[in-house]
This record gives sequence, C-alpha cells and structure tokens, in this order.
Amino acid sequence: MNLNGSRIQGQITKLYYSCETFCAGLLRTDAGESIKFRTNFPLTPDEQCVLKGKFTHTQKYGWQFEATGYELHRPMDRQGLIRFLAESTRFKGIGITRAREIVALCSDSQRESLGDAFRRIAATLTRELAQYFRDNT
Repeated sequence: MNLNGSRIQGQITKLYYSCETFCAGLLRTDAGESIKFRTNFPLTPDEQCVLKGKFTHTQKYGWQFEATGYELHRPMDRQGLIRFLAESTRFKGIGITRAREIVALCSDSQRESLGDAFRRIAATLTRELAQYFRDNT
C-alpha cells in the first residue's frame, strides 16, 4: 500500500456505516488491494470512484484513507451514462427505461459529445426532467 497517495481508485466493496455526513467502508483498487476509507459524505456500494484525500492512522482502526472528495469513475459512453443515471441513488425514481429516454432526449437533440451531454444533464437534470415528464407523461 502506498501511504503517500492523495488519490485511490477502485470499487466500493463494503460499507460499514453510511449516512449523510459520514461513511466508512472498503474500496478494492484496480490492483485488487482492499483499503479502508472514511468520508464526510455518503457513498453507495459497488460504485466505481476515485477518492481524494490522505492516509491517516488511528489506534482503533489502523491505516485508512480519509477522503475529502471524490469523483465517479465510469466509462463515458452512452451505456455508461445510462447506467449512471439508472443505478445512482442520487437520481431516485429513474430506472433503466427513463435513463435511456433522458440520454436520447439530451444527446440526440444537439450534435454534442456524450461528455458534453453528461455535463449538461448533471447541471440541469431537475429542470429538464420536470419539463420532460410534463410533456411526455
């Protein structure tokens, strides 16, 4: 384990505890190493992410990564965006069918890259969803 790292990347494999202001669990790195972490924000199991922070040591828990920030690590293609919208707990009520509709609506309406569509969706999701559901349901 490289204790000097300020970023670790992998999949959240276990949560010991999670609420709105604290989360503790295990992250399996891409190299297969399991690292204990803690944050001051919630995460969800099976999420692929990059945690930003530093390693700390406590007598009770030993070495763990204290994350101060994170970013999702998902493939940035059409399927990755659909899976993100459908599986993330941040977008309650959006399943795979609605996620496909949202991606089609947002990325086909203009000639733009999926990365640009993703950023636009993330920035305006609530407004666009409200309008979409008013118009189509």
